[in-house]
Amino acid sequence: MTKINYKKGNVIKAAKQDIKNNNLNIIIPHICNNQGKWGKGFVKALSNEWIEPENIYKKDYEYKKMNNMNILGTSSVSHVENFNIHIYNMIAQKLYEKNPIRYWALVKCMINIKKVINNLDQNNHHKIYCPKFGSGLAGGNWKFIERLILEIWVEKYDFDVTVFEF
Repeated sequence: MTKINYKKGNVIKAAKQDIKNNNLNIIIPHICNNQGKWGKGFVKALSNEWIEPENIYKKDYEYKKMNNMNILGTSSVSHVENFNIHIYNMIAQKLYEKNPIRYWALVKCMINIKKVINNLDQNNHHKIYCPKFGSGLAGGNWKFIERLILEIWVEKYDFDVTVFEF
């Protein structure tokens, strides 16, 4: 059985390097808030590299808000680096709350990542590279989130997951 791999370093740099050397689709999931706000935490690093993830997040947020949709538990994806890196925005943080993470929303998003992978080029191998999402600004417990990764992505779907720590 696959396990979670941990690496020191920058997830974005590693993803860009690894797609050059391999036939890979890399999915980078992270947590976003439910208020359309982008600019703190991991998203700053994304915006320094690509504009697409922020644009997709904001357009998706506006569409859902305009249609009175429940935003928590939904996700959006943007494709960068010639469609080999896929930024997966998981809306699982209720902004302006003392403990903003919503685990039920995170689980829903984590399960839905299977749909993203099913839509990718099946000739390439798929890997998930991620920061320690949900345990920073969202206020979540990393040990619990790690258990969710193991149960959902590793055990249920047999995905290769690498967590990057700075």
